[in-house]
Formats: sequence, C-alpha cells, structure tokens
Amino acid sequence: MWSFAGAGFGLWSFLYGWKSLRLRRIIQEIPTSKVRSLALGLAEVSGIIVPIKSTISPILKKECVFYHTKVEEYRRSGKSGHWATIKELKIFFPFHIEDETGKVLVENSNADVRVKKDLQYQTRAFSSCPEHVHTFCEEYGIVRTGLLGSRSLRFSEYVLEPMDRVYVLASAKDNPFVKEFVNNQDNIIMGISEGVPYFVISDYSERELLQQLFLRSYVAIFGGPVLFLASLAYILWYLGMR
Repeated sequence: MWSFAGAGFGLWSFLYGWKSLRLRRIIQEIPTSKVRSLALGLAEVSGIIVPIKSTISPILKKECVFYHTKVEEYRRSGKSGHWATIKELKIFFPFHIEDETGKVLVENSNADVRVKKDLQYQTRAFSSCPEHVHTFCEEYGIVRTGLLGSRSLRFSEYVLEPMDRVYVLASAKDNPFVKEFVNNQDNIIMGISEGVPYFVISDYSERELLQQLFLRSYVAIFGGPVLFLASLAYILWYLGMR
C-alpha cells in the first residue's frame, strides 16, 4: 500500500518540480511593473495591501484580507505516524495593491498564495496552552485531551494584513465587474486568465520566492524519480516473492 503511494508521490513530485522550475523562469523573465504603467497581459507588481473588505483571523485575531488556519493531529499507524488535518479554515477577500504610482485591484479566486507562517504551535504534555489557542479551541469545539491524555495537536495560521508588502504575478485584464467596485474606477484587475495559469500572491520578496522555487524544483525533480524507482522496485520484489 505504502509503496504504491510512494510511487505516485514520486511521480507527482517530479511533475511538480518541473512546474515550479517553469514558474521560476517566468518570474525571472518578467520585469516588475509600476501600477501606473501596467499593461494588459501577464505582469508582476509589488506594493502594499489596501483592503476593500477585511476580517479577523480565527487564532491570532489579526485584521486581514486572507487567512488560512489549520489544525492537525498526529496519528500513529504501527511503527509510523502522520499528521492528519482535523480542522481547516480559509477566507480570502479581493484587495488593492498600491505602490508610489497608484493602486490596482487583485481578485481572490484561484490564486497560488505563498505566505509566511504567522503562527505554529504544537501541544506538549504538561505544558500550558497559549490563551489565543485555548480561546480558538473553545470557539470551534476542538478537544485537546483524549482518553490517554493530551492529544498531539499542531496549530498553524497564515495571514495577509493591511499594509503588508506583497508580490503579485498575474494577468492584468479588463475588469468585467467594474460597476461593483469603488466608483467604477477599477477598470483593470489582476488575476487568473484563460490559457495563462500563473497567479501568485506572496508576502515573500521576489528574491526569496526565486530561492524557494529553485530549491523545491530541484529537490522534486531529482528526488521524485528516486522515490518512484525505489517504490517500484519494492513492488516488483514483493510481487515476485508471492
């Protein structure tokens, strides 16, 4: 069972690596535009978040336009174990990105959001729980103890706050919903476009993003086939033993 999963994951990793490498090359090739000189088509801009609508993140209680909150439990299976997601919450509102020349609307659907982790907390035996995590568990009905004592839980939260500096790679296009936004002024919107599968929003700098993509792509491209072949070899050996 695990060998088939390993073979599948190895193949997926290889394809993911090539996809990441291609995205890295796209980012390198496209110059960063100022909002005022933004042309229609694939473009990248950098600036601060100016919210249209905001919310409050569930754990840290931060004002934000985006949050992704996840609770995982460590579950054992024989001699191994894995982290299983038991609660996941995500909200994303469209926002303006503003630089010194102006601002442009960024939509909120189908984005590849790459955000720094604002919170990671893992429960430990005989240790007190932070107040904000305790409050979150009460609000969402998450029980931290089981029959054998404390459950092994991991809490993580990612947020994009007003005034955060972000990098956006997306298609600049005519806004079909211009009448729904501020004074009909948002005639251009950045987002996904048919036939152009690139839409990245990140609070990492462009340089940091390129470094991440470089490491992940080469680990996946070289590690994926190794895992696939090792898993396949084990499957063939196992079938031959029967």
